[in-house]
Amino acid sequence: MDNKRTLIEYLYVLLTLDQFTAALIFVNAILDNVDFNNVNLTRIMFQSTSFINASFVKSNLRTATFLYLLMMNVNFSYSQMGCITFDETQLQYADFTGAIITDEQLSQTLYLIHTILPNGTMYHQKNHLINGEFNDEFTYWNTSGNISMKTFPNSNVNYIQGRNNASISQRINMTRYGSFVYASDYCISLYYTNNLTIHPKFDLMNSVKYLHKKR
Repeated sequence: MDNKRTLIEYLYVLLTLDQFTAALIFVNAILDNVDFNNVNLTRIMFQSTSFINASFVKSNLRTATFLYLLMMNVNFSYSQMGCITFDETQLQYADFTGAIITDEQLSQTLYLIHTILPNGTMYHQKNHLINGEFNDEFTYWNTSGNISMKTFPNSNVNYIQGRNNASISQRINMTRYGSFVYASDYCISLYYTNNLTIHPKFDLMNSVKYLHKKR
């Protein structure tokens, strides 16, 4: 068994035996690739901790607190997660198949990308642009020149067309994502040098992470 898991379970048992009211708190820990399957870790708190490729299958995590965490490819299948919090947690490629957790709890994450929900459906990254799919035409967008919105035949998917020297842009407040973004806001813009047709399905968070990496 992983030594990190053994240590956490040992400290957790000590807290339970002494009947402390305070939660067991871990800060700045590296718990990548740790197997936490079938553990009982209620009331525990992890802060600013990395859980890459970790697993919590069939575990009891009720009332646990996950704060400012990096969680990538983490498996929470069939776990008990009532009253758990995910404040400002980066959650990517997680698996919640059969887990007991609510939409409200998942909405607490900093961002939620390509995650399997308890009912087995896939949740894809939300569009951080306001009116990013142009369902309300160009509301919240700044346009210049000849820009038009059209809809693909036999679908509800919109796209935009622009002529030479036309532009469209939107400024997004990124303050909440300060853990990996330098600036407080970014401007997403398109500039047409020739007649172009594009589909506005921007992957904003990946674009921001790329910009951050290049700085």
